[in-house]
Amino acid sequence: LTVFKGSLTVLKGSLTVFKGSLTVLKGSLTVFKGSLTVFKGSLTVFKGSLTVFKGSLTALKGSLKVVKGSLTVFKGSLKVVKGSLTVLKGSLTVFKGARKGSTKDCRVLTGALTVSKEPREGCNAFTRAAKARDR
Repeated sequence: LTVFKGSLTVLKGSLTVFKGSLTVLKGSLTVFKGSLTVFKGSLTVFKGSLTVFKGSLTALKGSLKVVKGSLTVFKGSLKVVKGSLTVLKGSLTVFKGARKGSTKDCRVLTGALTVSKEPREGCNAFTRAAKARDR
């Protein structure tokens, strides 16, 4: 499935990418009080945005890639289990209430986290620790 210069919204439901791919190209993908799960597949955001609001984004043996785009999690969860999360010339921001960044909401379990350009907000300390741990 490819979203090109448009938008896809998951509202109080679930979307699962199973052994396939979902690409957002110059568009937006929003998860509002729902869940997006990538299982043995891939989700790529290129020059677009992926926003999770009070929902969850999970990569289980899958890959999440943000290239020149943004991944924002607001009062939700981001989990990578035996998969990978790559942010290349983009931004990764996790907000929980008024605080910016929380290792409870942004974590990597036996996977890889790569940030090519250190984000300015959220998950900063966590990304540095994850890079050191995954080497």
